[in-house]
Amino acid sequence: MTAKAAFALKLPHSVTNAASRLTAVYGVSLNHFIAVAVAEKIGTLESADVFFEQRAGKAKPSDMRSVLQKARCGKVARMCFKRPLFGLSPSRSKSGLHRAHQ
Repeated sequence: MTAKAAFALKLPHSVTNAASRLTAVYGVSLNHFIAVAVAEKIGTLESADVFFEQRAGKAKPSDMRSVLQKARCGKVARMCFKRPLFGLSPSRSKSGLHRAHQ
């Protein structure tokens, strides 16, 4: 049996209302709905991390800068390296994803 932990979660009322509405439609508990949603998000982020790591290979950000500069997207090129997707940046450690520094 999988170990479970209690976790206090504060959600905006709009999210709670939408989740409650959907749980009624699908006939599941709010706890189950949230657990599945979190598991799906974790799977998506971890899959994306693996995909992009494999796709990038040994590429470095400096390699991409020269390509972007040749495409004459100077402003976009600078933005690409300052703001990670979804405010998260992949960690090179085994600890997973970390919130990017703003």
